[in-house]
Amino acid sequence: MPEVEHTTTVAASMPQVWNFVEDMDNWAPFLTGYQRHEKINRDESIWVVKGELGGLTRTAEFKVQVTEWQEPSRVTFVMQGVQEPVTGSGEFLATDLGGGADDASSAPAAAPASTGSWLGRLWDRLSRWLLRRVTNSVDVQAVKPAVSGGQRNTQITFRLNVQAGGATGPVLNLLLGPMLKPVAEDLAMKIARSVDSPG
Repeated sequence: MPEVEHTTTVAASMPQVWNFVEDMDNWAPFLTGYQRHEKINRDESIWVVKGELGGLTRTAEFKVQVTEWQEPSRVTFVMQGVQEPVTGSGEFLATDLGGGADDASSAPAAAPASTGSWLGRLWDRLSRWLLRRVTNSVDVQAVKPAVSGGQRNTQITFRLNVQAGGATGPVLNLLLGPMLKPVAEDLAMKIARSVDSPG
């Protein structure tokens, strides 16, 4: 099952991050390929995204069910393709890193970037370029660093796994893995920028 995770730091407190994340209308348009979403209730929604996979551009519809709201640190969800044999799940986590000079020594170090093989790095760069071309997305590498001088900092992590089924599932899963990483990074970075500079 293709699975990705991306972590970044936001120059905001956990309650500030939660106030933004708990309303999907704030961040739904940040999803790569986003077309629209419809909230059925607090836990259920329908998402429509457009993307390219294996040389084909498709619009797909997903039913998303939030399975846990754990204020202010965690949201988990599952998803099911409406017309596509695709299932998945994801998680948003927030961790208080403190802030200011007094808390600097107690904050955990950021995880080092994964280098992987040269072929993996090449495929990652190609995937990012293709996603930017197809969706007119901003470069997910353009990250604003978190500030510390007295400001509370929160680490946010976004995890996503997707499994394609059906006769073409094994081939699609090979293609999905490298494509999901920039999607997770793009979403986490856009949330971080919005929380860093509200309004």
